[in-house]
Amino acid sequence: MLNKKNTSDIKAKKYILRFEDLMQPGDVILTAAPTIPSKGIRKVTKSNFSHAILYLGNSYMHSDLDGVHSGNPQRLLFESSEHVKVLRLKQEYISPQIIENICAFARTQYGKQYSKFEAAKSVLTPNALRQKNRQFCSRLVAQSFENANIKIVKNTNYCTPHEISISKYFEEVKDVIELATNEEIEFSNSDNPLNIQSNIINKLLEDIRSLLGKDIQTLEQIIPFLILNREYDSKITKTLKDSGYLDIWRIDYNKNPWRYDGSIFLNFNNKKALINFRNNIHNQSLDYDDLKIAMAYGELGLFSGKTPSINEGLRYQNQYNLYSDLYIKYHLDYFYTKKKLYEQLLKNCRKRIDAAEHVLNHYRLKNSLQ
Repeated sequence: MLNKKNTSDIKAKKYILRFEDLMQPGDVILTAAPTIPSKGIRKVTKSNFSHAILYLGNSYMHSDLDGVHSGNPQRLLFESSEHVKVLRLKQEYISPQIIENICAFARTQYGKQYSKFEAAKSVLTPNALRQKNRQFCSRLVAQSFENANIKIVKNTNYCTPHEISISKYFEEVKDVIELATNEEIEFSNSDNPLNIQSNIINKLLEDIRSLLGKDIQTLEQIIPFLILNREYDSKITKTLKDSGYLDIWRIDYNKNPWRYDGSIFLNFNNKKALINFRNNIHNQSLDYDDLKIAMAYGELGLFSGKTPSINEGLRYQNQYNLYSDLYIKYHLDYFYTKKKLYEQLLKNCRKRIDAAEHVLNHYRLKNSLQ
């Protein structure tokens, strides 16, 4: 059923997911698009869906022609409500650790190249055994669940969105799609910083493959290679430093300074953000004070979860610990450089928490992290 909200002035119909209040990490989003490839996949598989996406909480992960990359659910719009379906593991299979394992695996696949040939084998030779070091949408989702010891389809490495849609392990999440407002449509079509991040990571991996002559598909695959081939340390580190990867964090830092400075946060008066907030809460009387309070709680929510999949700070802490241990053990400059990166990201997390707390203290409200 389609959820309704105040959309009387919408110029062109688009649909958006109610990810903030109805969706949970580990949910699977099945979609279709009005394109020839999508229609072809749906026809061959006799399904309404041609693409599978894994929702991680504050972002999603999927594999398309640009490879495996993350996305902002606020930018995920659909042409038709009929071609979107959200699935969730049945309650008997869910635990915090299971969801954590699902999301953690998906993140390790970031940057892995897409393969049309491998995707086609899911339809033409679904019993194939040999798997290449590549990804496509339904494989990414199925492998993520298998990482948590849940085999949602018969052949994890060669499956289709249709097979996921009929898996006995899932149930549908109802009332999860609604009409998007003009503000939501406008935001979805605005410049996307995640595209810059994806381009930088893809180029970095391309340069690493060119340097090494090896099929390195993810940043995680650099670690075992480097441990066994330490003579490449300086070259790989230079490639990393030259790529722009170490400065990706500056994109958000410069674009949204309010997140990192409480005084700037208190002066946040973005009219479009207020309009969108009013529409989402269904209350046109809300003012900037209400908006800033909600934003502060939202910021703190990013760091309040008990697992890395729903706590950005824990995720960065785990990576910092990993590269600290690797540097102590192997004394390689690459590991030291990555350790320093996550040290900076943790400092940024602290700034975001401090900024949100500054706003709540201003309004004399309780900090949700305490």
